[in-house]
Order: sequence, then structure tokens, then C-alpha cells
Amino acid sequence: MRVATPAAAEMHAEPTPRASVAPASLSLVSMLVVALILGGFATVAWVTRTPGVTHSNDDALYMLLGDQLTHFSYRELFKVGAPRHGQYPPLWPALLGLTQFVTGGSETARFLLVTALMTGALALFFDLARRLLPLRLAVLVLAAAACNPFTILSAGRVMSEAAFLFWTILCLWALQRARASGDDRRFLVLAALAALAAALTRTIGLTLLAGVVGAWLLQRRWRSAALLATLTGVLVGGWLAWTLFNHEGVVGRSYVADAAQVTQDKSVGSGTASPVVVMARKVALRVRLQLTDLIPSGLPFPTLEGTVVDNVAWLLVTLVLGAFGAAAYWRLLPAAILYVLAYCALLSVWPWAPRRFFVPLQPLILLGFVLGALEMRRLWKPMARLSEPLAVALVAIVVSAGVPQVVANAQQGLRCDRQAMWTSDGCYNADQRAFFAAVTYARDSLPTTARYLVERETAFAYHTGRTVQHAQMPLRFSDEDFRAYLRNERIEYIVLTRLTESEVSSVVPKLLRNCQYFAIERVFEPTGRMYRLLSAPAPAAANACADLQRGIGGPPR
Repeated sequence: MRVATPAAAEMHAEPTPRASVAPASLSLVSMLVVALILGGFATVAWVTRTPGVTHSNDDALYMLLGDQLTHFSYRELFKVGAPRHGQYPPLWPALLGLTQFVTGGSETARFLLVTALMTGALALFFDLARRLLPLRLAVLVLAAAACNPFTILSAGRVMSEAAFLFWTILCLWALQRARASGDDRRFLVLAALAALAAALTRTIGLTLLAGVVGAWLLQRRWRSAALLATLTGVLVGGWLAWTLFNHEGVVGRSYVADAAQVTQDKSVGSGTASPVVVMARKVALRVRLQLTDLIPSGLPFPTLEGTVVDNVAWLLVTLVLGAFGAAAYWRLLPAAILYVLAYCALLSVWPWAPRRFFVPLQPLILLGFVLGALEMRRLWKPMARLSEPLAVALVAIVVSAGVPQVVANAQQGLRCDRQAMWTSDGCYNADQRAFFAAVTYARDSLPTTARYLVERETAFAYHTGRTVQHAQMPLRFSDEDFRAYLRNERIEYIVLTRLTESEVSSVVPKLLRNCQYFAIERVFEPTGRMYRLLSAPAPAAANACADLQRGIGGPPR
């Protein structure tokens, strides 16, 4: 009879979630497998990373703010009026700025930072999982998380998801270590600092702080909860106060403006219903979206879009495994379930619900589902023999659904010619290439003093170094005041693309009503335009009316 080693004993342990049992030592084989998974993840993330700073505003804004912080400023100097920035918390821009300072402004180094943070988050996630699951399942859960196409995408973009997920997992890992070690103060302090860092990286990190404080209150750690709540009030509250007095007031550009829209939603009849009814409808709609779409597709589960069977099947899986997983988290790591519930609750009322908001939750939901499958063994005796096979099958389904998309993304990444990324059809689509053509023209052919009105103003400013204004800012004015605003702010050029719906639906009509005051400066095929503001109305042959009447074609692609 073979004597079981600690690693072998772990492989044959009871598949019941554990709270305080010390994890088995990792064997050399286990460490190699984990290293291969993490290395493969980092490699694929690097291959599929975005082609530099993109046409999107957020990554460019983080980079520009990071540059400003190296000069001890938090202003948007690239915008008309150089306003103070009051949307994104400063920690992620500060990390980018520090990287820029250390590396001499290397853009590549900042992409490496993102990939390293996401890889580090997955490493911590594995160590957390192996302390709650049998080793074999922890390895499988890591593989599933590493094969998630949304996580890989976030590891290749200069956005805040990677840093936020790192702080989140670090916090929960430290809480588990504190519980297993008998409330080691070092881990409690680390958990508190990580939660604060998460909230100073993304404002929604307040939900993590709420989860930690709530868990400590339930555990009667009165002093720890009070201290963390006080630090939250000082640090995060101070930042929120800053945002209250330093925001643009434009929806999508200010969380203060976004928050004012929570009771307004055209999709649920906000124009005729009371705010209470609108809110109730919105919450119901968002909860349904989370349960039937964002969670299943975000893990991902295989889907048959538009079919009742598909929706019902994954809804049942989500509800059942989610319920048992919540019970397991409540027993083992209560801060995790409090955080997830608070996070989902906030997204249920927020005006925007893009898929990337769920990226930080995906590993925790996956782990919760696996914990839930094992928790059935304890709470539902008929499932005793099926709980572990169910967990393995769940992970296998997630991996099988994620790998094809990852392979497709990798193939697309290899098609991108990064030496000529703005013109490569493997890097950007036609509408995006038109935007970069406008960027190139403004940077190389127009005066450095020129000012631009453009929807993707931050990306335009990052790539050109020119002064810009967001296209939505002056649209609230009358037509005459609109032209006066442009002249007063010395805005000479309007850049029009088809990257966003608002350019087609709001900017084009505004320009069309004032078309005799604009001339075509340049056309960027197929859908890019640059118009020049005229000092007086021009005749039909010299103005932009005919071009604007033709439009720039359909919705954004």
C-alpha cells in the first residue's frame, strides 16, 4: 500500500469547503501547473492587448491624469478651461504616473503594469481558492478564471479593472488568512488597506469597504469596523467631496451627473412614471439582466442566444448555485458575499451597466458557484455524491466556452500590425481608422494652437497634444449661442466620426442646423469628417450643408 504524501492526501480530501483547515503544501507538479496557467494567461493577454492607447476616452484619460500627477496637479489641462478632474479616483492614475516617471514615459511599461497586476490578482485568487477548496478544484478554478476572455481583455488595456481586481482579491485573501490564523492583526490591516485602495481606484470600491465593515460588525470587531469606517470617511469621503465641487456636469463624464440620472430611464418609461415606479422597474430589469445575461455570459457559460431553454437553464443554474454559494461564502468568508451583493445592488440602480463592470466579480462568482456545488454536500444530503462531479462539470463547461473566444482573440491580436496600428485593419475597424486619420491630420498638418470639438476628446488630445472640448458640452445652447460659444472658446474645428451613437443622434443635427457656418476641412473615409468654423455664413458651394445632409451613415459599429 502506498503511503499518501500531504499533496496526495489533499487530492483525496473531502470536497467540503473549509474555513480554517490549513491548505496542503503544493507539490512541484502543482506549482508547475499553476505557473503554466499564469504564464499562459500573461502571454495571451500580452498578445491580445489593445494596440496602444485606443480611440476610447478612458484609457487616454488615465494616462493624461497620471502625467498630471507627476506634476502634482489633477487638472485636465488638455481641455478648454483646464478644469479640475472630478470623476476618476486618483490611485490608478497615480500608479500610471509613477510608472511613467520611473520608466521615462514608456507606454509599454504601463501595459506591462496592467498585465502584471491582473496576473498577480489571479495568483492571489488561486491561493484563496486552495484555502477553501480541495487542491484539484482550486487548480481547475484558476484555469477557468484564466481562460475568461473578459479577464484577458482587461489584462491588456490601460484601464482600472486590473488594479481594482488586484486590491479586491488581496483584501479577501487577507481576510481569509486572518480568520485562519486567529485574527492576525497584520492580515486585518492588510485587508483594510487593500479595501481602501480599491475604493480609491474605482469609486464602486465603496461596496468592498461596506462588505468588510459589515462582516466585522457581524463578527463584533467593533474597533476594527469603527476605524475602517473612519478612514473611509476621511479618505474616500474626501475624494467624494472633491468630486461634488469639481465635476463637469455632463452625463458620462461625471459620477455626480450620473447619480442624478438614477431615477430617469427611458427604457422603463421614466417620462410618464413616478421616480419610485421608474426605480422599481429599473431594478427589476437590471436584476433580470444580471441573472440571465451578465453573470452567465461573463463566466462564461455556453449560450444559445434568444432561446427560452437557454435562458431558463442558466437562470436555474445561477439561482441554485448562487444560493448555495452565498451560503458557503457566508460561512467561510462573509465579506465576499456582502461585497458581491452590494456591488450588484449598486449596478441595479446605476444609469449605465456595461459588461466590463462585471469583470471584477467574475472570479468571485465562479468560485462561489464551485463552493455552492460543494456546499450541497453539507446542506442537501441527496447531492452528497454528485456535488464534486457537479463542480468539476461546471468548471469544464466554463473552460470549454471560454477557450474558443480566447483563441479567436489571440488570432485577431496576431493579425494586428503594431508598427502601423492606426492603419491596420487587424488592429482597428474602418470607423476607428477614420478617427485616427483625423488625429494624424490634426497633429501633422494643422497649427499646434488649434482647438477642437470632438466626442472622443480625451483620446484625441492624448494622441495630438491639442486643446479639446467634449462635443456634448455646447449642445445645450441655442444655435446662435452654440456658435458664440465656439468663437469665445476659440474652437476652430469640429471632428465628427461614427464611433458613438451620440455623434449621429445629437452632434450631426446641431451642426446641420448651423451648416452654413461650417466648411469641410477634410474627409477621412469612410465616416470621418473635420469641419472648420467660418466667421460668416458661406454660400452653398462653400459650406458643409450638403455633406451634413448626406450624414455619416447609420449607427456606430
